[in-house]
Amino acid sequence: MAKRILNALILCFISVSLFVFIALVLLNNFLAPAIEKKIRQFAAENFDKRVQLAQVSVKLPEAIVHIEGFELAACSLGKSYVSIAAGETVLHLSLISTILQKKLIFDEAYLKDWVFIIEKITPSPSKTPASAGTSQGGGTPDSTKNLFSSIHARLIKVENLKCIFKDSVNIQPPAPIELSGINGVVNNFSASLEKVGDFKGRVNFKGHFDSDNKGVLKAAASVSREGERVDFTVKSELLDADLTYFSRYYANTSFTIIKEARIDIASDAKCSNNELMTSHEAHIYNIKLNDVTPRPDDTLFTLPAVTVINFFKDYGGEVKFGFNINGPLNDPKFEPSPLIQKVLSKALGDRIAAKLKELPRDVAKMSEKAIKGDLDIGKESQIWFKEIEKRFGDFRKELKEKYDADKKAD
Repeated sequence: MAKRILNALILCFISVSLFVFIALVLLNNFLAPAIEKKIRQFAAENFDKRVQLAQVSVKLPEAIVHIEGFELAACSLGKSYVSIAAGETVLHLSLISTILQKKLIFDEAYLKDWVFIIEKITPSPSKTPASAGTSQGGGTPDSTKNLFSSIHARLIKVENLKCIFKDSVNIQPPAPIELSGINGVVNNFSASLEKVGDFKGRVNFKGHFDSDNKGVLKAAASVSREGERVDFTVKSELLDADLTYFSRYYANTSFTIIKEARIDIASDAKCSNNELMTSHEAHIYNIKLNDVTPRPDDTLFTLPAVTVINFFKDYGGEVKFGFNINGPLNDPKFEPSPLIQKVLSKALGDRIAAKLKELPRDVAKMSEKAIKGDLDIGKESQIWFKEIEKRFGDFRKELKEKYDADKKAD
């Protein structure tokens, strides 16, 4: 009995496998060429003639589209205009999921040296009784109705990508555009908004910078704008990131001071009706410094480098701090934590100490106290002011003697 059941299961498995194989063969022989033709037809109708599809390969349930080697390209999406300059991309699309779920799904996407200029995008008109009908012969509604309401990418790699939105951008599909499930690499990405109008969108991202050891970024955001009102929520985490990788943003030094450091940042931001509320918690650890002496004009995080170095040393190579940014969107207020306030106060003391070093030897002793954190500015500044007053008196006396000598010569 058991042998019969086993034979039946084996026969069933072979039958199903054979059916799937035959179905895929038939689909790839008949449906795949039709899909490939549709892709090429879409490119020919919507892209500039200078755009060339280097490769279109459809093997269900996936397709590969490779576009490369063009200097300038443009395509029309409904009432929008998209310019693309000097780019190369390879897209692996999951067609079955797209057809069944009405979502654009990238199994893999690679974008390099692309510049997108997206302008004059307007929402599709509302479907009123006067405009609800289709054209004679079964025409389709406004093409923006057919835009994908969500875009999913399992892997995306972006290098040197710029997106510029300009001239009355209004993106209001039936459901907000969503980028989700993205895992990948981001290097040198920038976006700018010029004369932006109404829009809605959601983004869920998980990726890393260049490689995993440079840091992992997780972010979830939703944003909308309607007239003058802007609402958004953003939750993000930067985990185990290499702080030195971002040195071009915070270091203005003549040589490398921070040899090694890792950083975690958790951020929570919300804007409701243009009122901003954010909180940020950071943790810098595994701090290792090079054995160098900073120059007076060297800065780290816009503060004197010597202040930051001493601060890291005082805290044993590990620092936790937080800050908030709250208030109207056009005029938010920075609210530092007590630790940041202490660093800023120390930086002020170091700057005063540097100035005091320029004064005579007896006054310069105050600078030593300032560096050690023992300077009482209220008390010690009296000595400083007396020295300045004495110098001014000597200078005035010198001018009077010169004036009297010139007058006597005349």
